[in-house]
Amino acid sequence: MLRVYRINFLSISSPIRAYTLFGAICWAYKLASGEEKLKKFLEQFKENPLFLISSPFPIVKGYKDKEIEEYFLFPKPILPLSIKPKENNEKEEDICLKKDRKKYKKAKYITEDILKDFITGKIKEEKDLINSPEYKVCKSIIYKNEKEMDFYSNIKSDLLTKNVINRITFTSDNLYTEEGTFYDKQYFLVKFYDNSFSKEFYSLLKIVENLGLGKNKNIGWGKVKFIEESNKLSWLDKHIDNTSRFLTLSPIIPTKNIAINESFYEFEIYKSPAENSFSKYLMKQKIVYLKEGSFISSANDKYKGLLKQVVKDPEIYQYGLEFPIKVEL
Repeated sequence: MLRVYRINFLSISSPIRAYTLFGAICWAYKLASGEEKLKKFLEQFKENPLFLISSPFPIVKGYKDKEIEEYFLFPKPILPLSIKPKENNEKEEDICLKKDRKKYKKAKYITEDILKDFITGKIKEEKDLINSPEYKVCKSIIYKNEKEMDFYSNIKSDLLTKNVINRITFTSDNLYTEEGTFYDKQYFLVKFYDNSFSKEFYSLLKIVENLGLGKNKNIGWGKVKFIEESNKLSWLDKHIDNTSRFLTLSPIIPTKNIAINESFYEFEIYKSPAENSFSKYLMKQKIVYLKEGSFISSANDKYKGLLKQVVKDPEIYQYGLEFPIKVEL
C-alpha cells in the first residue's frame, strides 16, 4: 500500500532526506513505546522492513494557459549520455548535441509525465531527452512540451550568522554562518508492507510535528505540518519493485546486491553528529550513499541497501534502504 504525505514547512529548515524522516520516526516511536520496543522494531526492520520511505521532493505551481496547477516533482534520473562519434558531415550535429545538453544536465527534477516515459522505457539514455522536441526544460525542471509552462516555487536559502556561547563565562566565543532554507510545500512517499502499521505511522508523524524535523530544532528550526494526500500518485504503487532495474527515490547505502558496473549513480559521503538528546556528544560513522535518482541494476530480488549501525554504544542505525521504481527493459 502506497501513501503520499505532504509537508507544510512552518519555519526555516535544514535539508530533509529519507534518513532524516526515518530518524525522526524512530525518536517518536521511542517516546511513544519505550526504548526496548524501539530496539525490537529496528531488529525486525533490518531483516523485514515494515515500510520503505522516500526523500521529500518539491510540489510546485505550474502555469499553463493562465491556469494554475500543482505538480509533484521527482529527481532527474542519472542516465548514460551515449553520444557516439559520427561520420564526417554528421560531426557538427554531435557538437550541437553536446551544447544543448548543458541545460538538461543542470536540471534537477522531472514531472510525473516524464517519469512515466522513463518507467515504460521510452527514455533510456540522456540523448532521448535531448533529441526529442517534446521534452523541454524550465527552471531546472524537465517537462513535456504539450503547452508552454512556467513553474514557480517559493524556496529561499540564506546564510544565518550564529554564535557559540560559553555557558560558564557567559561570553560569545565564536561567530559562524549556517545555511537555512525557507522551503515551500514538499511531499514524500511511504510504501507499507504491513498495512496495519499505517495508522501508527501517522500517529508518529504527529509526534514529529511537536518535536520538529532536522537540525537546530532547539532554536525553532524544522517546524512542520504533515497532511496525508488521498488519490495522489496511486498509479505508482504497482511499479514499486526492487528487482532487475529501478530508479531510487531515497539515498542507498550500497551492498554487494547492486551490479555497480551496470548501474548509473552519483555518490556522496555523509557524516553527522547523533541527536543531541544524548548526554554526550556522539559522531556517527561516515557513510557512503548513492543519491536519489540513481539508476540501479541487480540480478536478485534482495534489498540493495541496508539499515547500518553507525554508533555502537548506544546502538544507533542509519537508514539506507532504496525506494525502488521499477523500469521496464
